[in-house]
Amino acid sequence: MLGIFEPPMPRSLQIAAILALAGGAVAVWSAAVALAQVGADPAYQDRIAFGWAALVLGILTTAGVFLVARPPLAATTLLIGSLAGGVAINLFYINTFYVLALPLWWAAALLVAVGRPRRRLS
Repeated sequence: MLGIFEPPMPRSLQIAAILALAGGAVAVWSAAVALAQVGADPAYQDRIAFGWAALVLGILTTAGVFLVARPPLAATTLLIGSLAGGVAINLFYINTFYVLALPLWWAAALLVAVGRPRRRLS
C-alpha cells in the first residue's frame, strides 16, 4: 500500500497520516459542497477563484503528510497549506466546515515534526 503505513514507520507518523487524510476529506468535501451550492450564483462569481483555490489547497495540504522523509518540509506544507486554504475558503463562502480540517492538519504537522522516521540498518 502506501509506504507510510509500513511497519518500520513510527506510530506518530502513522497517526499523522490518518489525521491529515481526515482533514483532507473534510476540507475537500467542504470546498466541493461550497462550490456546488454557490458556485453558479452570480453574487459569488467575483470570488469563485478562492473556492477553487481552497479545493486545490485541501488536496495539496493533505498530500504534504507523505513527505515524511523530510519532516520539516512536510510540517511546513501542512501548516502553510492549511492556513492558505482556510483563508481562501473564508474569502469565498463562510458557511463551510473547512475550518474543522485545520486542527487535524495542525496536529498532523506537530506529529510529523516530532516523529522522525527510524533509520534502517544496512
